Amino acid sequence: MHESVRAGLAREHAGDLAAAERLFRQADADGDADAGAHLGVLLFEQGDIAGARECLTRSDGRGSALGAFRLGFLLAHQRDYAAAEQAYRRAARRGNELAAGNLANLARYRETRDRRDPAAMLRAGAAHAAAGNVTAAEEAYASAIDVGHPDHTANAWFNLGALHQHHGDHGAAVRAYRTAMALQHPEFSPKAAVNLGFVLFNALGDVAGARAAFEAAATSDHPVQAPLAIRNLVAMYQVDGMADLEVIDDDVNVADGRGPGGFKFRRWQSRER
Repeated sequence: MHESVRAGLAREHAGDLAAAERLFRQADADGDADAGAHLGVLLFEQGDIAGARECLTRSDGRGSALGAFRLGFLLAHQRDYAAAEQAYRRAARRGNELAAGNLANLARYRETRDRRDPAAMLRAGAAHAAAGNVTAAEEAYASAIDVGHPDHTANAWFNLGALHQHHGDHGAAVRAYRTAMALQHPEFSPKAAVNLGFVLFNALGDVAGARAAFEAAATSDHPVQAPLAIRNLVAMYQVDGMADLEVIDDDVNVADGRGPGGFKFRRWQSRER
């Protein structure tokens, strides 16, 4: 330990903070790695947050475990949680025994905070869904729904429907899509209606239900979902032999924006008689 740091700690313990600061600054100027960690705390307690962060960052940069640990605390205080986590991880790698506990506390806090943030839970749900973690995705979407934000709630119900549809739980997909439709959200309700139509037609053979879902989307004025619904209604009528049409262009439907759906839709025109 640098002699000025040792003397500074003694003066700090005795309550002579001005002398302690001078001694810590001297050691910091001499390049001592831990001096900035002690000086940063003094400045933080004096309300000089910017000065404290500068000292702690310098201490961390010099390889101090204590500096990294205290920098993590400051960053968490400033709600820069991602940077705080990284600082605690550096402290732990350097042998700070308290860093692991603070990392765990930070993780619990971030989880609690995120569960009050529906956008964060939607992102978590999408990440879990992409990784195939169905239960975790369901829990994340449910957390987003519990907040009650109108946009995020409709989005979460739509994503729950897509999750269940992708994994073949068609009954759950239908319930989720119908709930999203009932919310009458201008973006997610038409998307849910189109996907519901695909599930009912392709998976459950409910032609009347599929037609009603597509009709709901077709009357929504949504710039993408309404034309898609109309095209699939036309395709359904052709399949049923209810229209005398000919193909002018083939395409493949996209049920949820990520991949091909269960049957082709075609662009049609009436046959000339």
